[in-house]
Amino acid sequence: MNINTFVINKPLSGSMLKSDGDIIFRIMDFKDPKLTVSTETEDAVDALGTPIMQFDRSKKVDFSATKANLDLSLVAARGGNAKRAGTIGAPVYVPKWETFENVASTTTTITLAKTPYAAAGLDPVPYIWETTDANPVGTRYALSDTTASATTFTISAKTITLPTGRSATSNFLVYYEYAGTGATGLSAVEVDYAVDRYPTAGKFVLEVLGHDICDPLTEYVAWIVMPYAKLNCDIDLTLNATTTDDFKLTAMPPYCGSSRTGFKIVIAE
Repeated sequence: MNINTFVINKPLSGSMLKSDGDIIFRIMDFKDPKLTVSTETEDAVDALGTPIMQFDRSKKVDFSATKANLDLSLVAARGGNAKRAGTIGAPVYVPKWETFENVASTTTTITLAKTPYAAAGLDPVPYIWETTDANPVGTRYALSDTTASATTFTISAKTITLPTGRSATSNFLVYYEYAGTGATGLSAVEVDYAVDRYPTAGKFVLEVLGHDICDPLTEYVAWIVMPYAKLNCDIDLTLNATTTDDFKLTAMPPYCGSSRTGFKIVIAE
């Protein structure tokens, strides 16, 4: 085997690894992978500015691609964190809106789908709103520690006792947070993009499928490896059905290391 000209079919995967071999993120569905090498040069000129010769000073290696859809692990890596699933000991706190429509004036309570959570010293549901078609945020009612009144409501676990004195059928809007613990009906994952944490350098491995130019019947896999790469923190997402996520890595070989490899290409049968 002595491939020289390689015809690329498509990328298969891209993986970022920690120094201990653990996976930071792994993406499968992406397009337009691009490897860019730029060189900084310095010209020697004469007194009139005529170039005499040119000296190479530095090289920069970048890899960029576009991820289809929203990849939570990729977002988390740029925020200096990992994607986290809620557990009983370390829940993910999930926001929730609930609407209750056509609540009869004779109905005294409504039951939430989840049990609201509140940190110490805070109310689990401080307010509820009575709404109409013309006013999506209508009359606001506050939580009472004692009993419901014409202007207040009470809550016990998931049950809200509604304000009294309503003379007509009503709609109610409730906002709260609940603890996603991983239990049935409470599963949740979280991505925390921290503004004071940044990705660390790791190994990036790109897997590409293709053919020798002279052998269209045999498939080969090419590996493009950046031994030390830094993930760019920038994110620019349009949140809709056609969401794509452009990401970029820059080679960062150890300045004092024995190897200053920016990238290498390996092709195997």
